Amino acid sequence: MIIFWVIYYLILLVLSATFAKLFKSIFLKFLYTPIFFSIFGSIWFIAPGSPEIAPIISIFFLENTILDSNGINRLIRPLVSFLFFFEIISFIFYFSLKRNNF
Repeated sequence: MIIFWVIYYLILLVLSATFAKLFKSIFLKFLYTPIFFSIFGSIWFIAPGSPEIAPIISIFFLENTILDSNGINRLIRPLVSFLFFFEIISFIFYFSLKRNNF
């Protein structure tokens, strides 16, 4: 299972770097890349009380199509937490680069 998560996040890092190359502005790179990474990289429990975890985007699609709905609110909170965390790290890195004139 660990090999799956390592491969998943390596592919996600490559896709995020490719996504960042779409923008000319460095500020837009630091703004939108964490959003892309948090949407596809945030994880949560498959069902309430279950020890298995999965990416939130896959749980969202499965609950909207074939699984019993356990509530979208349980997925929104960790997604927003991951988004906030990655944006804060991105802006700290951006402003530190801007201050050092890189």
